[in-house]
Amino acid sequence: MPIWSCTIYQINPTVSEDVKKMLQTVNKEYTYKNIEGYKLTFYIHSRHQNKYGQLMEIAVDDLLKLYNRERGTYYAKITFDIALQLFQREPVNNFIAIFGNSRQVRIFRMQFTEVFRREKRTPEFPLFSVRFLLRERESCLRKEFPDMREINVSNIRDIYVSKAVIRGSFLEESPEYSKYILDEEIGGIVRHFGVTIRDIKERVIILTSDGRIHTRMGREPVEVDTVCMILSKLKQCDAMRVGLARYRSLSLNTYCT
Repeated sequence: MPIWSCTIYQINPTVSEDVKKMLQTVNKEYTYKNIEGYKLTFYIHSRHQNKYGQLMEIAVDDLLKLYNRERGTYYAKITFDIALQLFQREPVNNFIAIFGNSRQVRIFRMQFTEVFRREKRTPEFPLFSVRFLLRERESCLRKEFPDMREINVSNIRDIYVSKAVIRGSFLEESPEYSKYILDEEIGGIVRHFGVTIRDIKERVIILTSDGRIHTRMGREPVEVDTVCMILSKLKQCDAMRVGLARYRSLSLNTYCT
């Protein structure tokens, strides 16, 4: 089964038309900057209409720090591909899902932010980060996603336990769930829930508090329909919070750590 991961953002409504126009401009290369003599760019090479909105395929340059005995430390430019779904239907209109691992998403987001602000000559950030309120809205989420299979909790206020990862079936009915999540005195910070999705077969999808969705039981590498369904349930539970995406300009150290 394919493994996939995506991170959720919301388009800044102040500059939404400019953001969507840039994301949907196919066959255009955007130059981020030159680092160590390498020109780093991202290139939007395809756009496909689907029932949820627009799906873009984007090639992004990255810089790797390498070492061997003959050359010592040196750098090499590589290119990776990501997929970006722009949702254009309610209740998730103007949200985007960027499919790729956390490093790939971080590199693209920072490149896109800097290029957008430079080209549009604006101080506005194009993308806002999204957080999932897993503990705060657990009662509603428990109804929308019955049969939780995995829970990761940190900062537990227990003399013997500081964090816990619990796996099983119907964990929301377990005493550990009540103790580590519901208990006001002991309960900690929920890092992720593993929820059960039943479509082609029974699968576990992980929702993290920092706005990521991923699974080791993918139906295909990019599952726009699954992400849309999950986001719709999160919106229904008022379990999504939008904030300014943290940003810093990329440097050589950013790429090589």
